[in-house]
Amino acid sequence: MSTKTEKFNVTVKCGNKTYAPGKPVPLGGKTGLSDEEVASLRANFGDWTGGPESGAQNQSNEVANLQATLDTIRDERDMLLERASEAEKELFEVQKELNKGSDATLVSRIDAVTKERDQLIEDNKVLADRVAALEAAAKSGAGK
Repeated sequence: MSTKTEKFNVTVKCGNKTYAPGKPVPLGGKTGLSDEEVASLRANFGDWTGGPESGAQNQSNEVANLQATLDTIRDERDMLLERASEAEKELFEVQKELNKGSDATLVSRIDAVTKERDQLIEDNKVLADRVAALEAAAKSGAGK
């Protein structure tokens, strides 16, 4: 009669024997685990994963996947840094153009204010001449 066995991810104590993780544990009978105990072990610790060799393979696959993800993230970062650098250059050019526009606006405003000042100086001279003429007329009329 052959006895059924199962492997588990944890150390199992069955009767007076202890079975290390991955060692075949007898099921049923006087010395084996009951179906409820097997279900409980599987629920708490999961199915047998194949031991350290299998774990190492899974781990190397996981590492490879993580490395691929990391490489993708680095590529994205490099692309974003390049785009940010280009955007910064573009912003600098736009600011330069705006400053030129501001300078041009200021120059035209200065020209307008200068013309207005020159006109006011000219008008002031005309008014001063008229005041002088009126004062002269008033003196000549007062002296009669």
